Amino acid sequence: MGQNLKLANLNLTNFATFQDQTIHFGDHFNAIIGETGSGKSLILDALQLILGQRADKKIIRKGCDFACVEAIFTSEDPAIKDYFFEIGHPFEDEIVIKRIIHKSENSKAYLNFQQCPVSMLAKAGKRFIDLVGQFENQKLFSEKYQLSLLDNFADNSHLLAAYGNEYQKYLSQKEQLKTLQDKELETSQRLDYINFQLRELQSLSPDLKEEKELKEKKDKYLDLENNKKLLEEINFYFEGTEEFLGLQNIMGKLERALVKSKSLDSEILEKFRAAWEGLKEINFLLNKDLDYEISEPELNQLIEKLDLYKKLQRKFNTDTPGLTEKLSGFLKEKETLTNIDSNLRELEKGLGRTRESLIVLAKKLHAKRLESAARLSELLTQAVRELRMEGASFNMLLEEGELTASGFSKMRLNAEINPGEGFFKVK
Repeated sequence: MGQNLKLANLNLTNFATFQDQTIHFGDHFNAIIGETGSGKSLILDALQLILGQRADKKIIRKGCDFACVEAIFTSEDPAIKDYFFEIGHPFEDEIVIKRIIHKSENSKAYLNFQQCPVSMLAKAGKRFIDLVGQFENQKLFSEKYQLSLLDNFADNSHLLAAYGNEYQKYLSQKEQLKTLQDKELETSQRLDYINFQLRELQSLSPDLKEEKELKEKKDKYLDLENNKKLLEEINFYFEGTEEFLGLQNIMGKLERALVKSKSLDSEILEKFRAAWEGLKEINFLLNKDLDYEISEPELNQLIEKLDLYKKLQRKFNTDTPGLTEKLSGFLKEKETLTNIDSNLRELEKGLGRTRESLIVLAKKLHAKRLESAARLSELLTQAVRELRMEGASFNMLLEEGELTASGFSKMRLNAEINPGEGFFKVK
């Protein structure tokens, strides 16, 4: 247990062989002894439940519907109180943790009389409590664990944090580089596809205003073609028939008659002239429309472009603004793929700089570890000799290896039991 957190009581109800048991713990070292099968391991199992381990319904006492484990801890440490306050489970003097395992319902967890997720118990447990099993000594044979113990002794936490951040950056850059390298293999094929699409879209250069003008121009031409014969016939009546020429003669005769006659009203002539001017205006407008012509090459070009609009709209299942977006998207992707080489070079340079920074931090770590390993070797040797193993010695050897998440230090813990036997790796 942590020095500022003390286990006071453990209450077991319908837990395995325990029906209703309260275990009280003293302020100092506590030992639980008993014969095999007396339930010593069950107490450890109960504590593991309190610390967030997965509940197994098999631990419910036979014939019971539920099992309950409750642990009471005491602490006056302000830092511990602040932690539980921040997670929303404050306490005054006692921390109460309870697990209830139901046979037919979901299990429940409580922290300071408030229901909470089991993950919260596990997080709090890892923060304040060390739970060691009977085979925990096997961890001492792990080089990784030995190195972590050395780092704790050397107080390398800040240096390890700085190295860890840089190492994560290094891994991220390596992943980006690999992704880009894999993408480079597909670039050529993708560029061929994009260039093909761009050739079609750029030959059209889609524009909504242009498409509208082309449609209007085509519709006007077709409309005039359909009405051209009728308009030419009407125009013929205006310009090429005796009736139209006769109207001109009538106006001339009226003008001469008005000069000689005193009984004819001059208003008649004015109305005739107005009607005549209106007919000439109609004649002008008809001739104006008939003058609208498109050459055959121009007409073919117009139809081909409108057909290309329809073709690409069907191909990409969109309208003209959508074709404009497609064109813009393909151009941007082409630029990205074209720049992939320069991006690769930049990533490689960045990765190199990060690796250099990592090596600098790894060397600092290694130097501190070497210094601390010498001191810790002496302390371990003194400690083991105090156990009346006067000839025993420990020696921590460190050498440089490959960059890993914890630096490049490779550690080897050697021990000599009797003088002259030589050092052997602890394993």
